[in-house]
Amino acid sequence: MSESSWFFEQLRRSLFSPRAFARSLAHEHLGLAPVFVALAAGASLSIGLDLLVIAGRDLDPTPFAPRLITDALLLAVRLAVLVALVGLVLAGVLRVIRRDGAPTLDQLVTAVAFGLAPLLVLAPVAVLAAIAPLLGRIVAVLAIAVTARVVYGLAVNLRALLPFPLALLALAVLAVAGTFGLADELDRGRFVTYRYLPQLAPTLAAEPARGTLWTRNAMALVIPERWRVVSSTGELGRFETDKDVLTVRSTRGSALLTPGDLADQIALADVRGMNESARRREFVRIGERIVVDDTHVGIYEGRLVALRQFTTVSGTVALALVFRSIEPTDVDASLAEDASIAATWRVGVAP
Repeated sequence: MSESSWFFEQLRRSLFSPRAFARSLAHEHLGLAPVFVALAAGASLSIGLDLLVIAGRDLDPTPFAPRLITDALLLAVRLAVLVALVGLVLAGVLRVIRRDGAPTLDQLVTAVAFGLAPLLVLAPVAVLAAIAPLLGRIVAVLAIAVTARVVYGLAVNLRALLPFPLALLALAVLAVAGTFGLADELDRGRFVTYRYLPQLAPTLAAEPARGTLWTRNAMALVIPERWRVVSSTGELGRFETDKDVLTVRSTRGSALLTPGDLADQIALADVRGMNESARRREFVRIGERIVVDDTHVGIYEGRLVALRQFTTVSGTVALALVFRSIEPTDVDASLAEDASIAATWRVGVAP
């Protein structure tokens, strides 16, 4: 059997006979094969998520081909390095906990890398969404299934090498490493999931505000009576009270940026210089739209500031409601009013 045939046979076994493959980890040396699997899995993950993000905005991915390739190469290397580092950490921890019979670094890297092998399916699956947008929901379900299969593969591989408690510890280390090392990809994955399966996102928990209907640029918002309209330039709208400011903003960004990325860009000037004591991000549903709900509470120039921002995306345009309250009497009540106004927000309404 040639080297390439042997490699693809091992890959096939890890995908379609995961338990049999896992049992072989303790006594089979796979050499550089895990490195190639990690590189290929990283490239497939990058291409798959990029295609799904672009398709989720109803755009043609063809003009973005050079960027897709560049991102794929960078993530391939990053994932391979992350797998190697996780293997080193696990080997060191297990050697301390279990001096005798601890798996080797090679075995641990192989277990993690081949556990990620199902990610190879993600790029072909994403092509379906790019070619036929109507299949988006099916593709999203398949992507969730691929994620579940990755978790299963990692668990089976690690369990074959370790007792149950240590396998759980190893999975916890992997979860932490993935959360920090692939935070941007996780954010993209959440956007894609909610874009195609919006019913998975919770509805914004707020009673819609009552007041005056304000409309502009196919957008509608109900403003309570205590808020007054203020003329402004560079903003779609501005409303104020004695302590509060609401601005309606828009910005354009790359089709490869998620709503979370664009929300960070919009909020940059507002949170700069703020010593935060609390920060929260949630994805919620307002009407039929998925919205990034960001909350920042902290101290700015010696004063308490509560900032809440709701961001949604249409194509390459991000729209945001940015609420800022200076020294609010009741922070929770202020944030709740922000949510009640946001609950009336509609984008894409007839003028």
